[in-house]
Amino acid sequence: MIPSGDGLRVAVADDDPAILEFVRDLLEGMGHTVTASCSTGQELIDACATSPPDLIVTDVKMPGVDGIEAATTINRRQATPVILVTSFGETELISRALRTSVLAYLIKPIKQIDLEVAVAVAMRRFREHRAVCDMAAALRQSLEERKQVERAKGVLMRRGRLGEEEAYKRLQKISKENSRKLPETARMVIAIDREFCADT
Repeated sequence: MIPSGDGLRVAVADDDPAILEFVRDLLEGMGHTVTASCSTGQELIDACATSPPDLIVTDVKMPGVDGIEAATTINRRQATPVILVTSFGETELISRALRTSVLAYLIKPIKQIDLEVAVAVAMRRFREHRAVCDMAAALRQSLEERKQVERAKGVLMRRGRLGEEEAYKRLQKISKENSRKLPETARMVIAIDREFCADT
């Protein structure tokens, strides 16, 4: 069996009861837990809101809300990897799907090996995507903290008539004396300066 992530909680949707049962049995045979078996896109949305899964396997064409729209709605609330199940030749739908939250797709009729591969691919792509997002968030936070330190240095330079290096050393000293991290001290200095300016 191809590694696909152990013990995933999976929500499945298809308006064909036979395919729905078949996919559920395959997933459970792979060691995963099917948390929801849905026949419409809206049912899938509601089920994922109640009990968020680790993975979604959904058909495209279902009554009302289709699988792509349902996956997009779910991902607005919580990022979740999606495998799309579609019929042969629906290239336009596949193109539309790959512009959204869909990370892998299957062509009917579904085979176990294909599902195993799709789960492995979807979970790997999802982990890579999350890692990139986490890195971007960390970089944004680091940049914001540097901006705050620079602003705090500017406050100390203006208030204490200090040079840039001296102001930075003063900020470090205040941090050490108060057992605070430098960005936290910078925010404190900026807040105090703002309050002082408001009172004068």
